[in-house]
Amino acid sequence: MRRGVRGRLDGVPFTAHARGRSLLAHRRGIHFTLADGRTLSFTVHRLHRHFVRRTAGADTVISRTHSGTWAAHALDRGETALLCLITIAGLDQLLDPPLWNLF
Repeated sequence: MRRGVRGRLDGVPFTAHARGRSLLAHRRGIHFTLADGRTLSFTVHRLHRHFVRRTAGADTVISRTHSGTWAAHALDRGETALLCLITIAGLDQLLDPPLWNLF
């Protein structure tokens, strides 16, 4: 994921990459840039993971974690599939702080 991945999400080509294992939460994330102009990102805000949709420069949190589970709001079919993929494949562990591995 850190080198970049290309594929299709619900028929739309995308490029994905993951950023860092930094101690700073805002420097960790998984970002999917779609050919239709959307960017779908998994980020960390305080102790919660966020699934964010960026369209035309405006960010909208479309899902976030509560007590370790995702609470989704108005996801389309492709976004639902992406959330399932990230969760089932364990890629959301890239969002964990590196110090969690020590305990």
